[in-house]
Amino acid sequence: MVGTDMSWESLEKWSAWIFLVTGASMLIPSARSAIEMVTAISFSGIITGLIAFIGIILSYIGLIGLFPRLTDKTPRLARAGIVLFGLPVILILVAEVLFLEGMLPAPVIVFSSIFLLFVLGTASFGVASLRSRVPSLLCI
Repeated sequence: MVGTDMSWESLEKWSAWIFLVTGASMLIPSARSAIEMVTAISFSGIITGLIAFIGIILSYIGLIGLFPRLTDKTPRLARAGIVLFGLPVILILVAEVLFLEGMLPAPVIVFSSIFLLFVLGTASFGVASLRSRVPSLLCI
């Protein structure tokens, strides 16, 4: 059990840094799109898409590390955030199963729902962290 506690504390300690890396990785596809619109330069979408995907995975890891601190101070908001943040994963799995069975879900509805749930979950965690006044370990 001691090893588990230490790894959990390590995840809690690094969650703020993980969010910084996540934010930077989410800016890269946006910067690519802006550069492509302004100039005639075209970049590979595969690399920036991969960077954005890694950023999304890191955001889940960061939120898992942040969740225990937030449930002490704002349990309802933290639980709502984890549910809203988990629903896109479930939606992706359901869409994949439907796709494999030959029923094609509307991509616009699936992707916009995933994006909306991801944003609502992230916003819920943001409000919970602002209301809980949990000191950030980023400053320590």
